Amino acid sequence: MNGSQLVQNFEIGAEQRRDEPAIWTAEGGRWISFAEVLESLRRWKNTLEGYQIRNRLVTVKIRSANELLPALLAIWSRGGVAMVIDESLRKEIEEGIIQRERPTICLHEKQIFSFENPRRFRFPNLLLAKLTSGTSGEPKVLYFTADQMVADAQAVTQAMGIGASDRNFAMIPLAHSYGMGNVLFPFLVDFVPFAQGDTFLPHGVASQIKSSQSTVFPGTPSIFRALCKTTGDLDLTSIRLFISAGSRLSPALAQSFQNRFGKRLHNFYGSTETGGIAFAGDETTLDSESAIGLPLPGVSIGIEPSGRLVVKSPAVFTYQNRRVEDGMGTFRLSDRGHLSDDGTLHLLDREVGVHKIGARRIFTDRLLRELTALPQVSDLFLTVINASGKDYLALAVETNEPLSSRWLRSHLSAKIPKSQIPRKILILSLFPRTPRGKTDREALRFRLAG
Repeated sequence: MNGSQLVQNFEIGAEQRRDEPAIWTAEGGRWISFAEVLESLRRWKNTLEGYQIRNRLVTVKIRSANELLPALLAIWSRGGVAMVIDESLRKEIEEGIIQRERPTICLHEKQIFSFENPRRFRFPNLLLAKLTSGTSGEPKVLYFTADQMVADAQAVTQAMGIGASDRNFAMIPLAHSYGMGNVLFPFLVDFVPFAQGDTFLPHGVASQIKSSQSTVFPGTPSIFRALCKTTGDLDLTSIRLFISAGSRLSPALAQSFQNRFGKRLHNFYGSTETGGIAFAGDETTLDSESAIGLPLPGVSIGIEPSGRLVVKSPAVFTYQNRRVEDGMGTFRLSDRGHLSDDGTLHLLDREVGVHKIGARRIFTDRLLRELTALPQVSDLFLTVINASGKDYLALAVETNEPLSSRWLRSHLSAKIPKSQIPRKILILSLFPRTPRGKTDREALRFRLAG
């Protein structure tokens, strides 16, 4: 399948659903129909008529899904390769990506900017460029074919039992791999309508879910933790399926959510390079902190002697990937884990509790265990800060209960060596979040250093 065929299939299906709801945005406050999406698609096709974009990269910075989806479809109908730029991406990083990847044009809301010396792809059927999260450095650009994106969406909807009668609630950005695989492409391939939320405030989230009558909520642990901690009524009764991804879902948070809302949080695990990997459905029992879920349909997980995971599936990228077998990409993750007898994937901790302070190595495993055992602590961030030429441990703790740094320091002093106790402790009622819903580590590091 190529981009043009994907668009043709969408147009046929959308025409059959002309009067049905397609996309809801908080800004518009209403559902637009598939007929309106098709009309917007026609306008974007006309807009791009004079541009040479076949086998060339087009960057897209459009906030509203009402315009973003038709713009992407118009790009693909003309054989272009699209890259959705997250509005949270720093300007210098975006400029570096543009310099390296050499797009032909950029669609920025209603404006179009052209670039000189655009790159031309010779790899067949490329559709989409995804950016990695960049948590370990600058984001990397990975290119995917139409078949790979469709395979990912179909594996997700099949594993989760999501169909056209559902309505996704999208707080996760559509530029993120999670948003593409769980929201954008299920809409394009299986015609699953979605609502685009625009707030992380719990009462605002609940209000938008109620207004859109969404039934599926893919989110992150930080979002669900905030919902659990919020006082007052939160009406989430229209949601039948809650999905947590982006970082590890703790059993404590899952239990807290179950107690508060009477519904299960379902664990989901994936990566930008591979798409969805594993999911914990209703039949999956997560009996330990390390348990994640069962592999998605079509996904094969191998375990190296070192414990590192190797994922092979029709959704793994193959462009500039040296590990291609039987026409499918294979990718070696940095995560380590194992498979239990029933096939459940278990992940080991990504980071060993070791921090280098000057010439010394400080083991912080006991510190982390003591902190996570405290019921008042809902999240934590530990780092090394430099002040006046010296390094020291700094800790940020998220809690909505009375907790002081003095009490916490005294408590830790009775449990662990003095060398493991952070020199600076910051207590916050809510950690700062990125537009992707993850803990903003850079913002926390800045506050701890201040």
